[in-house]
Amino acid sequence: MTRTQWAVFERRGAEMKPLRSLLIMMAALAIASLQACSAYRGPVIGVVVDQATGKPVADAIVVMRWHGNWTKIFGESSSACYHVETARTDAEGRYRIAAWTRAWSFSDLRFTSAGVDYHAYKPGYITIFKEGTIALPSRIVVAPFTGTKDEYFAQVLTSPAWGCAQAGPSRRSMRQFYVAAAREAAELAETRNQQRLASFLASEIDDPLDEELKRAK
Repeated sequence: MTRTQWAVFERRGAEMKPLRSLLIMMAALAIASLQACSAYRGPVIGVVVDQATGKPVADAIVVMRWHGNWTKIFGESSSACYHVETARTDAEGRYRIAAWTRAWSFSDLRFTSAGVDYHAYKPGYITIFKEGTIALPSRIVVAPFTGTKDEYFAQVLTSPAWGCAQAGPSRRSMRQFYVAAAREAAELAETRNQQRLASFLASEIDDPLDEELKRAK
């Protein structure tokens, strides 16, 4: 190879480096997204227990949310919940959430990480977390709420933990939670703000997708 040919080869190699880096990054993101979508398929089986007594908590509603996180061009982080399932505990505090999977799509490439989180709703209780951890599905710990009524409305009844903005049809599984939470909120509400929050929970009982189908007919 002549010196001129070698120079052309080196120049082309240098021009290809950014493309190779981009392809490697896309491949890594694709693998991470595939792993995230395949993880936590279920079925998920666990128990809800009282922190103080260690005894099982019956008739609690467990909410399991699938979510993804991604970083925007300018470094800002965003996250979204894209699927949600719920289950009610039996007399022994046990619950079971059925297996769930979905087909991978190119939109999953936006995720830099993904996972699931778990919360349990029981009137008068709050889910307890150890610092820096999330609740484990095999053993979700709850404790009686000890704050004020306003704090209970904010931290339990209308907590962001129940939200799943992109849940799609899976949002229907949240109905049992909203029915129970709206009932409790209506019984507790005294101030105007508490009554407003109770009305909000009641409005969440009806599924927007069902309303759209009704209008379409």
